Amino acid sequence: MLYAEHSPIRSCTYRITFEDIKSWVATHLVRHHIGIEPFVSTQRSDRTNTIDEGQRDLLSQGALIKMHLVLNAQAWINISRKRLCSCASKETKIAWLLALTELDKIDPELRAVCVKECLYRGFCPERKTCGFTNSSAFINLLYKYRYGGQNGGKETAGQSGMESEVCSVQLRESLRKEQSPQTGNSRKARIKTNNSYRRKIRTSRKGTRKNEAQPLPA
Repeated sequence: MLYAEHSPIRSCTYRITFEDIKSWVATHLVRHHIGIEPFVSTQRSDRTNTIDEGQRDLLSQGALIKMHLVLNAQAWINISRKRLCSCASKETKIAWLLALTELDKIDPELRAVCVKECLYRGFCPERKTCGFTNSSAFINLLYKYRYGGQNGGKETAGQSGMESEVCSVQLRESLRKEQSPQTGNSRKARIKTNNSYRRKIRTSRKGTRKNEAQPLPA
């Protein structure tokens, strides 16, 4: 289901917390808007009391902030395609790899399908390609992504030869571990409704075939 990206994967929700992430790196991540809701800490002087009033313009883009992302499984896949690419910013790639490392601890199946764009498509669509698709490493990762199961085409900050101390990341899967009994009952009700709907479809199809089999009147 994860490889096919059917609609039920959008119902599994996660929450990521980035501590001490640079403001401009957070800006890259909040640009993603499908299946994701970002919450970024404010830099307002009247709320934080960290700077004098009227001095907010002096804060640099490299100022450290805190950010939460609430996202579903589809968003994990979509963001990984762009932020794991070699054309992405190095610091943003590291931050997202750290998030994927935490994801691997609680949902390795989803982590296995979170790959860069060239592995996802099988070729590089960028105008200025890095040349990775011409390497043997690309062929090996592509094979692992398609046939490697939970191993997939995983890439880590260490494998990329990059420093990992960009920010600290905490991840919590909110749907499966905090599902209330009421939510469980509603999920069962939806399954029953779907089965009933399928029975109606089968019945109508049988009736149609029976009518088609009857000879036309002379």
